[in-house]
Amino acid sequence: VNQLGDYDQCVDAGGRYCLTAVDMRLPPSLGSLDTQLHAHYAMVSSVHDPGHRLPKFSLVHWGVCVPAVCSAGDVQRALTHVFSQRAEVTAVVGVDPDLCHHLSDVP
Repeated sequence: VNQLGDYDQCVDAGGRYCLTAVDMRLPPSLGSLDTQLHAHYAMVSSVHDPGHRLPKFSLVHWGVCVPAVCSAGDVQRALTHVFSQRAEVTAVVGVDPDLCHHLSDVP
């Protein structure tokens, strides 16, 4: 699943755009939905995979726009906190600093 957001709108407004990777697991009561979301686990990857052997097929890629002062670590902690508030969803959030951009980052 890819939800890329609007990169141009974010950076034009002075924000920092980060493309995150979220590995979500649903509770056993939603096992059928979990299996469908992960395409029957035909190819499984995690936020810790280097990405060059298996495509990150089972992850949700989510583009977020945050204030420019936020780091990749700040985004990861914030999203982890948000997901931890939902008892029925277990999520591991990955935010690669190379996938966070602000206009001041451009050489």
